[in-house]
Amino acid sequence: MATKTFVLSNPRVWKREVAVWLLNKDKKLSKRLLPFATENVKPGQRREKGRAVPAQFTTADEKLQEALYRNTGYGKDFYEKGDKEGKNKMDTLVVSKEDAELVALRSLYEANGLVFDENDPLDVAKKKYEIHIHALAGTRKLGESTATEIAHVEVDPKKQISDAIAAGKKAYEEKYGEPVPEAIAGDKAKLITLIDGMNTPEFDVEAYVAEATKEDDEESSEDVKAPEASSEEKKEAKEPTKDDLLKEYFDKFGKNVPNTKKNDLSWIKEQLAKPE
Repeated sequence: MATKTFVLSNPRVWKREVAVWLLNKDKKLSKRLLPFATENVKPGQRREKGRAVPAQFTTADEKLQEALYRNTGYGKDFYEKGDKEGKNKMDTLVVSKEDAELVALRSLYEANGLVFDENDPLDVAKKKYEIHIHALAGTRKLGESTATEIAHVEVDPKKQISDAIAAGKKAYEEKYGEPVPEAIAGDKAKLITLIDGMNTPEFDVEAYVAEATKEDDEESSEDVKAPEASSEEKKEAKEPTKDDLLKEYFDKFGKNVPNTKKNDLSWIKEQLAKPE
């Protein structure tokens, strides 16, 4: 295997991690952070000499090399030595929103000592993790109180979740200097993933936000370019599908529709119409 060295385009940056996606043999995606650094420049010289020596990453791993070639930043943010124009760039590996969320969930499961069931749908995996976190928070709360005090404490799960989300939004704004993007704030599942991820070292918050907002921008762009629909098409578009109703039910009540009622769309609509 040939060893290859990749360097950052901006020599003023003496240390940076580049996130890449790897497609494993089992067809599952995983994310790696590759460290670019100026190891040959002494700390005291970085202000002067470091600006002339670009940070680099060297590897003989063909999978990592391919992942770098397929990265959107190849030829722009970094390149292989001798290929400053980025001619060796390969087609970018397309990572869907669901793939990115699955990777993040696997990391969260592992960080909390949980076993991730690959057969679970994404919404089920999220719900299991959410239940675990809420149960863990409840257990810690019980440990701080006496049995007598607990008997008189009224638990409001909705308020607890609402408070946790509000605290997470505030923490994000304080750390990154801006509110949570609307594309994430308006999607409860994305928002929970982001807030949980902020407490997990392995979770790349900035990459997750970029991916989520990128897809939202693309969808908005497609909406603008779409031709004007006929009145009949508009009428059909307004009628929610079964999947739309199932998602709306989960967003409102924080749980899935009972199995016995999943095909009863009239019942689901009645429940959604009821005030909280």
